[in-house]
Amino acid sequence: MHNLSPAETHTSSVLKSLLNSITPEAQAQTDKRMLQADALYTAIQARGWSVQEFAKQIGQKPEQIEKWLSGTYQVPQAILQKLSLHLNIFLPD
Repeated sequence: MHNLSPAETHTSSVLKSLLNSITPEAQAQTDKRMLQADALYTAIQARGWSVQEFAKQIGQKPEQIEKWLSGTYQVPQAILQKLSLHLNIFLPD
């Protein structure tokens, strides 16, 4: 038996409606952004850098890096390429 939190057992017609309204394309875009954010975060952490240090290295504001790490922001293609080269990792576009 699973011990679920109240949030995990909560049901709502509004929530169900919102979740059902997400198109497969929108879900795929969200998944891609989350994978990019995870890869970026992992690469920064693996090098022992803070967000502030990484931002300074690539000439960006820490707030911008935080947006990218949230997974809710579409990172422009040119920036993805720059990040991939700087970190020597693959970031899906």
